[in-house]
Amino acid sequence: MIVTDPTYSGIGVAVSAGRLARDLGIPSVHLVVNRVRNDADRERVADDMARRGGDLRFDTLAWVPYDDAVLAAEPAVDPLLADPDSPFMTAVRALAAIVSRTPTEIAP
Repeated sequence: MIVTDPTYSGIGVAVSAGRLARDLGIPSVHLVVNRVRNDADRERVADDMARRGGDLRFDTLAWVPYDDAVLAAEPAVDPLLADPDSPFMTAVRALAAIVSRTPTEIAP
């Protein structure tokens, strides 16, 4: 699982790490884009991945929204759990579902 933010530098590192993982024969490579603020961030990441990633494909792509509550709660997580329906917690549950799958279920 490669975690990045929606910046030019972050996506460059994610592309390099994804290529390295594939070259090493890692069967499942997942990308998580963290601190996504809006659709413009998503579009920028998609455009940059297409331009710089070429034929690199990730098994899953997950988006974790930016949430001021994360900074306010740091280092505790209890306040974040208070709103289980927040966009942040919904994204965390989606990531947990990805991570909890067995390798045979997520292998290409």
